[in-house]
Amino acid sequence: MALLEVSNLSKSFGGVHAVRDVDMQVEALAICGIIGPNGAGKSTLINLISGFYKPLTGTITHRGQDITGLPSHRLAQVGIARTFQHTTSFPDMTVVDAVAVAEIYMNRISICDGLFKPSKVEKWKVSRLEKSYEALRLVGLQDRANVKCKNLPHGEQVALDIAIAIATEAKLLLLDEPASGLNATEIEKLMDVVRILKSRGATIVIVEHHMAMVMNICERIVVLNEGRKIAEGNPKEIQDNQVVVEAYLGRDAALD
Repeated sequence: MALLEVSNLSKSFGGVHAVRDVDMQVEALAICGIIGPNGAGKSTLINLISGFYKPLTGTITHRGQDITGLPSHRLAQVGIARTFQHTTSFPDMTVVDAVAVAEIYMNRISICDGLFKPSKVEKWKVSRLEKSYEALRLVGLQDRANVKCKNLPHGEQVALDIAIAIATEAKLLLLDEPASGLNATEIEKLMDVVRILKSRGATIVIVEHHMAMVMNICERIVVLNEGRKIAEGNPKEIQDNQVVVEAYLGRDAALD
């Protein structure tokens, strides 16, 4: 059984078909890429999977459970988290506090615990901080823990968003164009982080324009064009697919 399965998914905006009858499956512990030209429907698809949009038609299942149309906070509770193209998370918080917010959300302490079980609360506070620092270590931000989020450069803000997703203890991570605006060194670091997350048991879906990154780390790639899936396969199959090349207006160099 696939970890994530999308069947006949469609979404329209004012008569414009952003996603049309898309099917895809993501196996557990896979790194799956979603690519396509601008306006192909990639971000709409990830917004449907992550609960920010409700589909017009179709179903989404996670571990065999129908999650179609569930809001994002419910999806977080079943182990699905995402990042965004534009990082604006908690600008006035310190980095470690921003990560701790996600950890707090997933590991709540009740009012009764606070009143009658102070030792439990103290242990939880220590555990929360340890987990927050562990998430920061994974993305290389452990030395930036006390910096305000708004003062991080763009590449580190991307890493912070991934750390926040990690802190939710999600096993399915949806990354929306994480390489956007990064330089070559930062992209190499990002690829290392994605590989580490997989080694720690995460399944990852990446929407991305940076083809070198996609071809280097994804085992499976789904290609969209004008809202439809036009191809699916491993990186070599996608690179050799003439329909995909034509969808990129003949820019076959973009697929190298």
